[in-house]
Amino acid sequence: MPKRCILVDMPGGPPWWVCGTFPAEEMCPCGSGRLVEFLCDYRASGRKRTCSRKMCTQCAFEVDPERHLCKEHRPLPGTQEVPMGPEKSQEQELPILACGCAGY
Repeated sequence: MPKRCILVDMPGGPPWWVCGTFPAEEMCPCGSGRLVEFLCDYRASGRKRTCSRKMCTQCAFEVDPERHLCKEHRPLPGTQEVPMGPEKSQEQELPILACGCAGY
Protein backbone atom coordinates (compact mmCIF):
# COMPACT_ATOMS: atom_id res chain seq x y z
CA MET A 1 0.00 0.00 0.00
CA PRO A 2 1.31 3.45 -0.84
CA LYS A 3 2.01 5.92 1.94
CA ARG A 4 -0.42 8.83 2.07
CA CYS A 5 -1.55 11.58 4.41
CA ILE A 6 -5.17 11.89 5.50
CA LEU A 7 -7.24 14.38 7.51
CA VAL A 8 -8.66 12.97 10.74
CA ASP A 9 -11.44 14.96 12.41
CA MET A 10 -10.67 15.47 16.10
CA PRO A 11 -13.51 16.06 18.59
CA GLY A 12 -13.57 19.65 19.82
CA GLY A 13 -10.71 20.82 17.65
CA PRO A 14 -9.31 21.19 14.16
CA PRO A 15 -8.59 18.13 11.98
CA TRP A 16 -5.10 16.60 12.13
CA TRP A 17 -3.01 15.31 9.25
CA VAL A 18 -1.93 11.70 9.81
CA CYS A 19 0.55 10.04 7.45
CA GLY A 20 0.93 6.31 6.94
CA THR A 21 -0.36 3.43 4.84
CA PHE A 22 -4.14 3.15 4.63
CA PRO A 23 -6.20 0.76 2.49
CA ALA A 24 -7.90 2.55 -0.41
CA GLU A 25 -11.34 1.27 0.64
CA GLU A 26 -11.08 3.26 3.88
CA MET A 27 -10.65 6.57 2.02
CA CYS A 28 -13.74 8.64 1.23
CA PRO A 29 -14.46 8.70 -2.51
CA CYS A 30 -15.08 12.49 -2.38
CA GLY A 31 -11.33 13.13 -2.57
CA SER A 32 -11.17 15.11 0.69
CA GLY A 33 -8.38 12.93 2.08
CA ARG A 34 -10.56 11.82 4.99
CA LEU A 35 -11.37 8.29 6.16
CA VAL A 36 -14.82 6.75 5.66
CA GLU A 37 -16.78 7.08 8.90
CA PHE A 38 -20.41 6.71 7.80
CA LEU A 39 -22.63 4.89 5.30
CA CYS A 40 -25.75 6.51 3.80
CA ASP A 41 -28.85 5.33 5.68
CA TYR A 42 -31.40 6.13 2.95
CA ARG A 43 -33.68 3.13 2.23
CA ALA A 44 -33.96 3.09 -1.54
CA SER A 45 -36.06 1.43 -4.23
CA GLY A 46 -38.46 -0.34 -1.89
CA ARG A 47 -35.73 -2.70 -0.70
CA LYS A 48 -34.84 -3.53 2.87
CA ARG A 49 -31.27 -2.39 2.23
CA THR A 50 -29.94 1.15 2.40
CA CYS A 51 -27.93 3.18 -0.12
CA SER A 52 -24.77 2.57 1.99
CA ARG A 53 -22.60 5.04 0.07
CA LYS A 54 -19.32 5.54 1.95
CA MET A 55 -18.87 9.04 3.42
CA CYS A 56 -16.46 11.03 5.58
CA THR A 57 -17.57 13.59 8.18
CA GLN A 58 -17.34 16.33 5.53
CA CYS A 59 -19.71 14.54 3.11
CA ALA A 60 -22.29 13.16 5.55
CA PHE A 61 -25.50 15.01 6.36
CA GLU A 62 -26.39 14.10 9.95
CA VAL A 63 -30.09 13.45 10.52
CA ASP A 64 -29.37 12.30 14.08
CA PRO A 65 -26.24 10.75 15.66
CA GLU A 66 -27.07 7.31 14.22
CA ARG A 67 -28.45 8.32 10.78
CA HIS A 68 -26.57 10.02 7.94
CA LEU A 69 -27.40 10.81 4.31
CA CYS A 70 -25.16 11.19 1.25
CA LYS A 71 -25.26 14.24 -1.05
CA GLU A 72 -27.84 12.62 -3.36
CA HIS A 73 -30.28 11.85 -0.54
CA ARG A 74 -29.98 14.88 1.76
CA PRO A 75 -32.83 17.42 1.83
CA LEU A 76 -32.77 20.30 -0.62
CA PRO A 77 -31.74 23.70 0.80
CA GLY A 78 -34.71 25.58 2.22
CA THR A 79 -36.81 22.47 2.90
CA GLN A 80 -37.60 20.99 6.28
CA GLU A 81 -38.38 17.46 5.14
CA VAL A 82 -35.63 14.87 5.61
CA PRO A 83 -36.00 12.02 3.10
CA MET A 84 -35.35 8.65 4.72
CA GLY A 85 -37.00 6.43 2.14
CA PRO A 86 -40.01 4.19 2.68
CA GLU A 87 -40.74 2.64 6.05
CA LYS A 88 -39.74 -0.98 6.41
CA SER A 89 -43.39 -2.02 6.63
CA GLN A 90 -44.18 -0.59 3.18
CA GLU A 91 -43.93 -3.12 0.37
CA GLN A 92 -44.53 -0.75 -2.55
CA GLU A 93 -42.02 -0.79 -5.40
CA LEU A 94 -40.32 2.58 -5.90
CA PRO A 95 -38.60 3.82 -9.05
CA ILE A 96 -34.81 3.73 -9.20
CA LEU A 97 -33.38 6.92 -7.71
CA ALA A 98 -31.73 9.63 -9.79
CA CYS A 99 -28.40 8.86 -8.10
CA GLY A 100 -28.54 5.37 -9.60
CA CYS A 101 -27.83 3.60 -6.31
CA ALA A 102 -30.97 1.44 -6.56
CA GLY A 103 -30.59 0.58 -2.90
CA TYR A 104 -27.15 -0.98 -3.10
